[in-house]
Order: sequence, then C-alpha cells, then structure tokens
Amino acid sequence: MKIDITEIRKITVQILIDITRVWMYRKYLKALFLHEEMGVSLDALSKEFNVSIDTVKKYIAKVNQIEKSGSKEEKYKMIIAMLIPEKNKYDNRDIEEIRRYVIGNNLHAEEWFYKN
Repeated sequence: MKIDITEIRKITVQILIDITRVWMYRKYLKALFLHEEMGVSLDALSKEFNVSIDTVKKYIAKVNQIEKSGSKEEKYKMIIAMLIPEKNKYDNRDIEEIRRYVIGNNLHAEEWFYKN
C-alpha cells in the first residue's frame, strides 16, 4: 500500500500529539515494571505514585487488560508509552517505529486515530 507524503505528515503529527497524551499508560507500565521486574512492593509503589495500594493493583491489572483486549486504540497508546517512556525524550527512530506500526496495522484509517 502506498501512502503519499501528506498522509505521512498527518500520521507523524498525530503521533507527536499522542506522545503527550499517554502519560497514564506510562504510569501503568512503570508500576508493572517496578513490581514484576524490580520486585518493588505494592506498598512502596503506592508511596511512589502517591496513591492507594488498590490503585496500584488497578494500574498493573490495566496493562494485562489492555494486552488481552482487542482494542487497537489502547494497544497503539501502549506501544507509544513503551517506546517513549518519557514524553520529552525520543528521537526520529522512535517516531519511525511508531509510524511503521501505525501504517502496518492500517491504524491511520481508523475513525479514532486523528482525534485532536
């Protein structure tokens, strides 16, 4: 499938907008990583995020829920959060990888993709 340069620009702009919107997904992933990979306790995470232990459990459960869901939009947001863990620290390779994911999965044709 060929995509013209105008569409590529639109996709790129939307990705740049979405990078700033996925902060909650970054929080979910950070909680999961710290708990499962680093062994940080739920109590310590609740203090780190300044939330209750139940909320930390919900963060972790949310990642698993998204992985199991069929929602392309949720998975797209999770991909952005995984590839760009800090909204102000990314380079062109990160953007290119997300753009390939978007085009490869035809997400730019989805109704929800160009929300502003």
